[in-house]
Amino acid sequence: MSAPPSADNQSGTTVTGTLTRRWTRGAESGGVLEVDGKSLTVTGLLPAAPVGATLHAELSGHTLIHAERVVTSGEIDLAFYGLMTGIQRAGALALTRRWGDSASQMVAAATRGTPPPPPAAPSVVRAMCHHARRQARLRQTLSDLSETGLWPEHAARLLAAQGAGATAFVRGNPYLAVQYGVPLEVLDTMARRLGISAFDPRRGSALALALVNEAAADGHTGLPRGVLAGKLTEQHALESTEIGAALKAACAGGLLEEDAGWLYTPQALRTERWLAGDVIRVMEADITALGPAPSERLSEDQRAAVGLACREALCVITGGPGTGKTTTIGAVITSLEAAGLTTLLCAPTGKAAARLEQATGRAALTLHRLLGHDGTHFGSGMLQAGAVVVDEASMLSNELLGALLRCVPDGGRVILVGDPDQLPPVDPGWPLPALIGRVPAARLSRVHRQGASSPVLELAGMLIGGERPASTGVAFTETGSAREVVALAHAHITADGPPIILSAGRNGALGTRALNAAMQQNFNPGSGALRPGDPVIVTVNDRQSGLMNGQTGVVLSAGHTVEAEFGGEAHRFTLNGPLELAYALSVHRAQGSEWNAVMVCLSPEHARLLTRTLAYTAVTRARTTLIACGLRAAWDTCAATPQPARHSRLRERLS
Repeated sequence: MSAPPSADNQSGTTVTGTLTRRWTRGAESGGVLEVDGKSLTVTGLLPAAPVGATLHAELSGHTLIHAERVVTSGEIDLAFYGLMTGIQRAGALALTRRWGDSASQMVAAATRGTPPPPPAAPSVVRAMCHHARRQARLRQTLSDLSETGLWPEHAARLLAAQGAGATAFVRGNPYLAVQYGVPLEVLDTMARRLGISAFDPRRGSALALALVNEAAADGHTGLPRGVLAGKLTEQHALESTEIGAALKAACAGGLLEEDAGWLYTPQALRTERWLAGDVIRVMEADITALGPAPSERLSEDQRAAVGLACREALCVITGGPGTGKTTTIGAVITSLEAAGLTTLLCAPTGKAAARLEQATGRAALTLHRLLGHDGTHFGSGMLQAGAVVVDEASMLSNELLGALLRCVPDGGRVILVGDPDQLPPVDPGWPLPALIGRVPAARLSRVHRQGASSPVLELAGMLIGGERPASTGVAFTETGSAREVVALAHAHITADGPPIILSAGRNGALGTRALNAAMQQNFNPGSGALRPGDPVIVTVNDRQSGLMNGQTGVVLSAGHTVEAEFGGEAHRFTLNGPLELAYALSVHRAQGSEWNAVMVCLSPEHARLLTRTLAYTAVTRARTTLIACGLRAAWDTCAATPQPARHSRLRERLS
């Protein structure tokens, strides 16, 4: 087994500073420390620490000999008040950031009757005082955990499970904290501080779970034993006997479960098993076949799809852009309601639900709202409806589809509608392709919304087919910087404003962060992170306001708070509320939405994300006008890169 990296026993200059940047160039890594107001660039292995953390470093010139993180009182307070729940949490975090290392003293003074200076809202301060009184032991636990090397930003899930006993838990075996999302690098730091050997066999089971969790982040529900064993050898140099012992210990300790030669986390295995069981239960229900409502507007393939939805308890309707999926949904609803069935419409995101509602003229909800998601768990009550229609079904994960089907009563009908060529869900699993061929399905192929010779559709077809895009009628402009993208946006501005920009990733010169900053500076100059007139997007589901992740709006005013309009209604947020600029969005965030004019900007700097499905999803967000830009090599990479397969046994479980 390979040991975790350790410091050389050399001597040199010692400094204490704030980490302002981390970087990696090939095999070399390092960062920038701010020391006494000056920037110091260092090379060498940095500890597990985010930008903004304080480091105590030993240097030989600019080379790191050794560095340790120093946890400040402000960092502990930020994690502590992050444990709050309710509407005052965002305000408490904003105050904690503003007060820094003085946060504890400010709250203690307020508890004694001395209010902090403005702009601290009294209601937020009262909530912080209440939290400090009731959960004082947890703050001390955060401090104790920091002494073991478990940094505050990684402790929330551990504290939720172990409470004030978390310190004793990690001292017994720090590697068990892997099940609460603590990174391996942090686990190794904890083990070293606790005097545990780098070759301790308990590390092997943590490595196994960390790799399965890493695979889950890439969408896999589990890993075949041979694949996991190969990763343990390639990435951590474990030998076959060590691998066997590690997997046996991981399963015996409840970190992993083995099923038919695959390794899963217990939750992922339950989710996949339950999903398969509910698919079979709903699909095999004894229902009465219904007659489709007559409609002369439907094409032959649309009529076939409506007939399928009227006959089957569970079915899938697929089709590419412009093939009339929404029209088909409307005809399905008309037929079901004509037979006396109450029908619910829903979609995975707020934007997709709003678009479905606008297109059909019927109320549509997000799946999270329909299923009573409280921010952590889905509700378990049965849906009071005869049928459920789900649009944008390609975005459904195993967990989300499983939560829906568990709430469908026996004899209920479910119609899933989507495009299997679009991006898979962010969370583990990709049930839509697995269902096709296992449940009744219909495919829409005739294009209605745009002509068959539409340049957008021609480009989409080339990309998904793996053909290098050329001569489609969609003009391509080479742009290597945010400034050039902004200039291109100016050239395509309309009465509705500039086109929406889609990028593969957030970081880099052509990532959404840089593009949003450049667009805001050019189209809405001024001061402040958010300004009146800025387009914004909601980044989390907000039960208090009723706004859902993915909904877009416009800033009305910005000061100590931000007021923004969504769907004709004004909502107020704290400065650190769940809003981001939306001049540019990631392709994943744009999925489920459409715009008249779309600019797709792809760059090789996001090479890990570039696939056929990403480019296809991006270009099909355009209703009428598509502007292609970025670097041509990135578009070629997309066409040459199929979507990686996701490890899952759902299809086998449905056989």
